[in-house]
Amino acid sequence: MPIKAGNVAPLLQVYDMRRSVAWYRDKLGFQVLKTHEPDGHFYWAMLKLGNATLMLNAKYEDHDRPTTEPPIPDGHKDFTLYFDCPDVDAAYAHVTTTGM
Repeated sequence: MPIKAGNVAPLLQVYDMRRSVAWYRDKLGFQVLKTHEPDGHFYWAMLKLGNATLMLNAKYEDHDRPTTEPPIPDGHKDFTLYFDCPDVDAAYAHVTTTGM
């Protein structure tokens, strides 16, 4: 008998936590549910928008982050997030007019 599972929340490794959280929050409207920021170092966040939940995780420790974002390895270029969006035109208009 298979296990019972509800929603799934992908964990995405990001180069810059503050910039990434700001983009999901300010540009797309995600709500920040939880964060892990010991001693001011922003390592992890859980975000939610409607029924969509995702987690962001710092790819680098603050002191080890390269000064420029390195290229994405080929093995990681096949990842896409799809959101159920009832009005794609309105969402596109919002994203393209809010800056960032």
